[in-house]
Amino acid sequence: MTATSALHYSDQLPMDDSRLELCPMALVERLGPLEIVYGRWDKVFGCWIYENGKPTRRASPASPLLDKRGKLSLSEIQLSVELEERNASIEAEEAVSEAFKHHLEEGIPGYSSKVSPMISRPNDVLYTDDTVWDVYDFEVLEKFHTFIELIPISVRQLAAQFGNNQWLVLEAIWTQPHFEFFVEQSVVDGSMGYVSACLMLAGWYSLNSIERQGLILEICSKKRRNVLSGLLKREVSHPTLKAVSKLRFDESDEPFWDDFFRVLANPRKAKALAHAKSLTPETIRNVAALPGKLCLPGMVSVLGEVDLREIIEARCNLDLNELDDRPVSRVRQILKHVRTEEDLEDRLDRIEAIIFEYQEFPSPPILGNGHLQPLSSFEALQLEAKEMRNCVDQFAEAVLRGRSYYYSWHGTERATVETTSQKNGAWILAEHLGPRNASLRKDTSLEIMKSVLEGQIECSCPGLEGKVSDA
Repeated sequence: MTATSALHYSDQLPMDDSRLELCPMALVERLGPLEIVYGRWDKVFGCWIYENGKPTRRASPASPLLDKRGKLSLSEIQLSVELEERNASIEAEEAVSEAFKHHLEEGIPGYSSKVSPMISRPNDVLYTDDTVWDVYDFEVLEKFHTFIELIPISVRQLAAQFGNNQWLVLEAIWTQPHFEFFVEQSVVDGSMGYVSACLMLAGWYSLNSIERQGLILEICSKKRRNVLSGLLKREVSHPTLKAVSKLRFDESDEPFWDDFFRVLANPRKAKALAHAKSLTPETIRNVAALPGKLCLPGMVSVLGEVDLREIIEARCNLDLNELDDRPVSRVRQILKHVRTEEDLEDRLDRIEAIIFEYQEFPSPPILGNGHLQPLSSFEALQLEAKEMRNCVDQFAEAVLRGRSYYYSWHGTERATVETTSQKNGAWILAEHLGPRNASLRKDTSLEIMKSVLEGQIECSCPGLEGKVSDA
């Protein structure tokens, strides 16, 4: 039988069933010139990549090896999900294992779980995250199961809470067994993010054994704020420390941690994140995208579900970073009361209206004259609405989106004039009404039509407006 590698190996070399071997010192997987060596817990725990028989670098599993119970997550847990979807009711682990083995032996078409358990690589580009491992290889699963069972169950159950950082925590506990008690306390008090952050920021995989011992001693004995300040080489604020402790996800790539702490360098964002009950990757990404002046503590939970910056920019056709302070203070007042997605949805129209007030209007599509005066700003629309007792100030969005443009008429009668754009790019006269939306006299309407026509001609053919007939 041939199968893709259990490792995230980009070339996906076909291997036979003997590619994995459980030796007295390690579990070894062979991939052509490469060997991935997983050191046994009862010997020297760790993971190394060998090329042509020589160790080249450390690595770690990219996907969680353990389920939340500390069991191998590659067989029973995957199968039970598949069986539940098929309306099967199998409770006992023995029954699950037998059913799993039956599926493997029968090779039922279409039955497969996308499982790619192994390598993540700090500084390694050979491995990707999208390889699918053939779950029919029962012998491979058995060897991984035996390898995992060498780790004490209490340690596995603790490490299992760290998602993709499980291997990192396992190595740290193996390096210094008393670290298990510190990790256990972090699980109890909800500060697992602090443990992961310290190990990743210190560059765990690049440290030698003495440096690892020293790091664990610091983590266990020094104040957390001082440890993080030393790793980041800058003073860490109390909100930053609180935010780090609330991380609840499996990010294990070093670039993520760099981005995360750049977000926390902004005092407003750090304060907002510190007030969250827990933090997810989506929350971090959406807070990072949002200008700090719009980050408020109460709405952080919403930012775990929606990208507020993307929503506002799409609706208002602007870059939020270019928004000046005048509308920001008003938008902040509205966002103070946002606690759910529904709250945000109810307030988006108001936020949009505020932002439109302060955006620069486009140039008038039809030139004005002494009687026909373009309303070329939101303030001008507001003044016109006040003088004419109408609601023209509510149409700023139409102006900014290029659908309409408004004018103030100062002739024998006062009027508010609307022009609208056509699909061919032309602008035509639309509604034109007097105070309180009253109808105009016929002669006034004719004067407005003439002025609009002259403005159109002047825009397209400068100098010809005087040739328009009075009739």
